[in-house]
Amino acid sequence: MLMRPAPDVDGADRIDQYRHNGVTVSNETIVMPGEGTRAGLRRVFDYMCLDEVSEGRARHIGSVTDIHQHHANGTLGLIYGLQSADPFESDTYLVPLFHRLGVRIANLVYNERNRLGDGCMETNDNGLSAFGKSIVLEMNRVGMTVDLSHTGVRTSLDAASAAKAPIVFSHSSARALTDHPRNVTDEQIRAVAATGGLIGVCPHSQFCEKRRGERPTVADFLDHISYVADLVGVEHVGIGTDLFGGQTLGETVFRFQFGRQVPGAWGGYGIESKYVSGFDTVYGWLNVTRGLVARGFSDTEVQLILGGNWLRVFADTWGSGAVGGQA
Repeated sequence: MLMRPAPDVDGADRIDQYRHNGVTVSNETIVMPGEGTRAGLRRVFDYMCLDEVSEGRARHIGSVTDIHQHHANGTLGLIYGLQSADPFESDTYLVPLFHRLGVRIANLVYNERNRLGDGCMETNDNGLSAFGKSIVLEMNRVGMTVDLSHTGVRTSLDAASAAKAPIVFSHSSARALTDHPRNVTDEQIRAVAATGGLIGVCPHSQFCEKRRGERPTVADFLDHISYVADLVGVEHVGIGTDLFGGQTLGETVFRFQFGRQVPGAWGGYGIESKYVSGFDTVYGWLNVTRGLVARGFSDTEVQLILGGNWLRVFADTWGSGAVGGQA
């Protein structure tokens, strides 16, 4: 998330850190959970301003064609995303409105219960609501990717059953390897794969640890990628880093506040150990690439995991993706 406080590295800000490491697309959480329509509109405007002040280094992405252009130009493309459907409040008409403003992906639920369904931290998951189904279908219609990370098991399975286009778990790992409520079961993985979607394996330490409280390595993270690939095929696995800010006072304040809102959210890991060792900053992408090759993935398969599968899903869900599309 580019707008989160983060230190420069060797004089490079977050945009240039991404570009210097071959990252040409970032799915940006522009609206945080609990923020309604008004706050969502302000966050969109904030990112419109970022487009301007970045002096051409970072620009909004509305289509897969835009992604290819950023890759060719060496600039950073920004996908506008929502961490929950809260900005849609109780009105389906807000889905095409936010789509016209550039939003291309949205979580249905963030950990807790909302109008659409139940989050993964709820004790009782009552499934996708009627309104939730309407939102899924409206997102499919206008060309906005449905994201089920943070969503409860039953709610996510209901959403997969209702969907008319591929859906994703954008940043979750395999619960069979690490039993954490934010990770996904084999049934959830298969359900998403059946829609043509994918699982973006996430390098959070608590999502990849083999022993409680023992920081995992990039090899443990790659175990989750291999597991999903073996279960449903390499065409249904990608990477979802969920990278936050670095060691700044602002990040410390955020962690303090979020830790009170969601007790135990950090799993005992500090800022310096939140991610697996070897893939805890944007500079770890090379370690991931080398690790995939060492595990026997072909060049084509590595390309799919590093971004090709995401391109396919975006093409299938966005369509033309043009801002100012259908109402």
